[in-house]
Amino acid sequence: MRTCAKCNVGIIDTAEICPLCKSVLSEAKGPETPNAFPAPEIDSRQYHFLKRLLIFMSVIAGSASLIINFLTFDGFLWSLITVVGILYLWVVISHSVANHINIASKIFVQAFLGSVFIVLVDYLVGYRGWSVNYVIPSIFSAADIAIVIIILINRMNWRNYMLYQFVIALLGFAPLLLYLIRLSDNPIFVIISTSLSALSLLGTFIFGDKTVKSELRRRLHF
Repeated sequence: MRTCAKCNVGIIDTAEICPLCKSVLSEAKGPETPNAFPAPEIDSRQYHFLKRLLIFMSVIAGSASLIINFLTFDGFLWSLITVVGILYLWVVISHSVANHINIASKIFVQAFLGSVFIVLVDYLVGYRGWSVNYVIPSIFSAADIAIVIIILINRMNWRNYMLYQFVIALLGFAPLLLYLIRLSDNPIFVIISTSLSALSLLGTFIFGDKTVKSELRRRLHF
């Protein structure tokens, strides 16, 4: 049997990673039980071929956009949007399809990288402020709602999502900060994003009570 030092649980099969916190388990002690659900057989050759094909097509698309933009340059570097968009899609898709990654982590990464990408696009097209006025508050509002829905659906595992909920809720106050330093000028979306984040944090501490505090201490190591 293997044990997890963080969760203090015992694993009797041949797993090497803790199913709760994804930490590496201790060395096996005593006899191990075969896995009840063996890993499905997947033809990795077809998967790797498809992955290489998509990478090759992405390189062609990015290179073609750079060449066309260079030959027809009129002061607008639209090819950078294409190249950065391709890189963004690869990062997001690779992170999203990974089975071992917490779904709350996927929401956080997509919200954060999506915000950065949108600001970059806004900057490249002449910066009109629509990214910080409308899109970023909407992204973090949607992320707040999504994480709450996941917790309500899977209440038994809410501890696995709590840290990401806390971080996403804090990022939901970013539009308020941008508004206070006059980088955005749309108070409606700021109020919506800030209110959802405040309600998310408030609900967590009210309904979680002492459990939330102890879980935060355990995960943040303080």
